Amino acid sequence: MAILDPRLINNLPDTRVFVTASGINKTLKDAIEDGDIGGGGGGGAPLEVFNHVVSVGAPAATLTGLSYFMAPVAFNITSVRLLVYTKNGVASGFLEADIKKNTTPAGAGMVSILTTKPIINFASDPDYTLSSGVIATAAVANNNFLRLDITSIPTGWAGRFQVLVYGS
Repeated sequence: MAILDPRLINNLPDTRVFVTASGINKTLKDAIEDGDIGGGGGGGAPLEVFNHVVSVGAPAATLTGLSYFMAPVAFNITSVRLLVYTKNGVASGFLEADIKKNTTPAGAGMVSILTTKPIINFASDPDYTLSSGVIATAAVANNNFLRLDITSIPTGWAGRFQVLVYGS
């Protein structure tokens, strides 16, 4: 959080800050001093939704419901990326990830937020390839659920990959 010069805080007018979600009802000076709100400067760190390194120890075709995320606030997804570390000699098949959204964690209502999923082609992409997805539905409402699915894994492959999803 930005540190404000105390001379600025002490000279703020007696402006009230009302935020119903967290019950803040204070003067602007008190809200800043108590750490309820920051000192401005715009932006902030991106929201990390998924940042998982996954080791596939035994071959699998898919991994549905690999991880779930419940949105603590409303935000927009800004990037979905998939990184394969090494292909371990496997020369065919695809590694593909999908992010699905719903108002509950129930599987039946989950809908993909992507128009194009990040995908690694084991026949042509080298080790340490990074692929980005194309986001169709960026908006995630407060308390929505996101689910990470791996929709395709090369036959016989055991290795490591990473899924990175960020929002703001």
